[in-house]
Amino acid sequence: MKIRCGFVSNSSTSSFVVLGVVLKSHGEIDKDYEEYVDQKEYESGECILLYPSSSDVPVKPDECVVGYKVSGGDDIGINSNAIGFNDIIEISEKLAKRFNVEKEKVVLYTGTRLDWF
Repeated sequence: MKIRCGFVSNSSTSSFVVLGVVLKSHGEIDKDYEEYVDQKEYESGECILLYPSSSDVPVKPDECVVGYKVSGGDDIGINSNAIGFNDIIEISEKLAKRFNVEKEKVVLYTGTRLDWF
């Protein structure tokens, strides 16, 4: 059982490991999702969109990270997962092609983000 002492809000954090690219944000999450994220990928949890205002991802305020969710977790810890090096290369190539960036621009991001509920 988890016991919290002190202030408790309606938010939680989750950990992430994302292979992604930095893109210009439109300033509205709905517009970014519409342009950058495929609905099926989002619903399956494969694709993720991260903002500096709600995560510790190191990008400028007018940018976001779009990518493939390698692993994630809740405020207790990160889920176990394994991904092969060849899979990482393949995903990197797909991201680079999809978003028209050089392969070197695809980066592995790790950190935490706020989840509001």
